[in-house]
Amino acid sequence: MITKKDVLQWIHEQPVATLATVSFAGMPQLATVYTYIDEKYLCYLVTKQDTRKYENLKHSKAVSLSWFDAAELVTCEISGEAYVVHSSEEVASAIARLQELVLKQKSGYWIPPVGQMSGSDYVVLRVTPELVRYVDYSLTAELDPQPKFLEFLP
Repeated sequence: MITKKDVLQWIHEQPVATLATVSFAGMPQLATVYTYIDEKYLCYLVTKQDTRKYENLKHSKAVSLSWFDAAELVTCEISGEAYVVHSSEEVASAIARLQELVLKQKSGYWIPPVGQMSGSDYVVLRVTPELVRYVDYSLTAELDPQPKFLEFLP
């Protein structure tokens, strides 16, 4: 049986997610981002103020994050609302955690995509989750597959 703790551990092993936001015209837009999730399922990411995702959040806070492990056929989605973090302590903590994740992903000197973009100031975003949905399809090769599924409110 899958637990919330299992889901959190799995997400920690998958730091790269796809973030879906909604444009002013109502169109979905996706961005690949590094994420850090805390024990309360608050999700943190860094972006710049002149990105599409930041502009989209000015009119709609609704977002979804999706992680996928193609080798294991496991996916997780968190839906909620995104906000700019203003607390200097929370910003420092989120940046430190995100830097650790990036260093684990890439060895040596490497700048994540958001750092390679020219433009405005960085901001830390926090996604407050409203729903977490985790599905493990790894057993679907069996004759009578029953995916492992857990959906919960954090």
